[in-house]
Amino acid sequence: MPPPKDIRGLISRAGELGTVDSFAFLRDIDAINQGRREYEVRLAKRLLDEAVDDKRIAVLGAAFKPYTDDVRDSPFLVIALKLCSEGARVIITDPVAKENLRRRYPSFHVEDSTDETLRDADLVLLLTKWKQYRDLDPRAAKELVSTALKRTGFRSESQQGESERAQEVQSRAA
Repeated sequence: MPPPKDIRGLISRAGELGTVDSFAFLRDIDAINQGRREYEVRLAKRLLDEAVDDKRIAVLGAAFKPYTDDVRDSPFLVIALKLCSEGARVIITDPVAKENLRRRYPSFHVEDSTDETLRDADLVLLLTKWKQYRDLDPRAAKELVSTALKRTGFRSESQQGESERAQEVQSRAA
């Protein structure tokens, strides 16, 4: 049997082997990961002054990790589903996972191009470390969005030493 690729898989395998108590810390890590997703939803709502109804939210990156089309248990799912349930119009793109997204989640609005995803967005969520999204020209992106407001849901390598507040890139155009 191949080794599990994620924390829940490890917890499940530990249970099968009767060693789940030895890996209790994995449940704590999973709880932290799940809490982070809920935090992203709360932050998105706060950035939109708690009014997400009918807001256009662009999601760049839907895959669990870059360079894959695996969307199972991807952070974007919890975030997108919650924001959609509160009335937001969530538009998603991913360089590799688009077809998988359309197949698995036909109710999601999936765009082929980054520009179309960004067009008239009230909020941009960067949720997977795809190089092409990290390297987007902010000036060009600003021309497409409705409001220059963005949120990165991960820490980039260049941000390792900065404070938590600085790592959460948030800006409003003047």
